[in-house]
Amino acid sequence: MHATELAQDIVERNISIPALYDLSQSERTHLATLVSLGEPASVAEIARNAGTPYSTTRDIHRRLLLSGYVSYQGKLSSLTKLVPADVIRKIVLGEDGTVNHADYATNEIPCRQWMPRSKAYCALREGHLGRCRSKK
Repeated sequence: MHATELAQDIVERNISIPALYDLSQSERTHLATLVSLGEPASVAEIARNAGTPYSTTRDIHRRLLLSGYVSYQGKLSSLTKLVPADVIRKIVLGEDGTVNHADYATNEIPCRQWMPRSKAYCALREGHLGRCRSKK
């Protein structure tokens, strides 16, 4: 594995995935809709494709903008590097490109990060917040 691929993997595992799991289901759906539209897209397009009222979509978008998940390019929005599109595709979107609510809501993939002090792997789910923990 090259150094850049390793660095990308570390950023994805330690920053992007936990940041995505910090969001509510409606915020994840909003980002997934933006990705499925092929960013950049307008808030009106996101509302239309997500099937949510424009005012609700605008409020969600404003929260994501203030949190650094999306940015504006003129009147269109796109993702920032906090959570890249491929991470959203992998976790939130299904193979057919639709939002897969069950998959990321009940993610049971273990973190499995090695903890040398306790000589065990983390037993929490991937993307957890805070420190790793073992079953010991």
